[in-house]
Amino acid sequence: MAKRVRTWNKAKYERYLKEGRGQGEGSSYRPWVSVQDFSFQGAISRIAGHKTERVHHFLFRNELNYFYLLEWSDKILDIREQYPLLDMALAADVARKAGIRYPCDNITGFPYVQTCDFLVLSKVN
Repeated sequence: MAKRVRTWNKAKYERYLKEGRGQGEGSSYRPWVSVQDFSFQGAISRIAGHKTERVHHFLFRNELNYFYLLEWSDKILDIREQYPLLDMALAADVARKAGIRYPCDNITGFPYVQTCDFLVLSKVN
């Protein structure tokens, strides 16, 4: 028996937005998805970042390794992981042009919000 309901729908999407997921910067940023949202036994990690002064959520070991590179670079100002691509119409259009079917929940048909692993802000020079 599943621990959580995995259905994705408009109500859940609106709840994520209301919770502030994918919003903020620096210490106030909240990733769109966190390690608690998944039940797989992969190499998930929660790591405190000294640059952002918040806990970062990583789903894979490669994300964690890249984070360490970013965290120790003097050029990096902010690191946002699991950053949402909230313009789903644009994302769906890009997928269509690439010949890729945009992912939707199998039960509700509501489109998933795609995320990029990192949004990184750095110094110009």
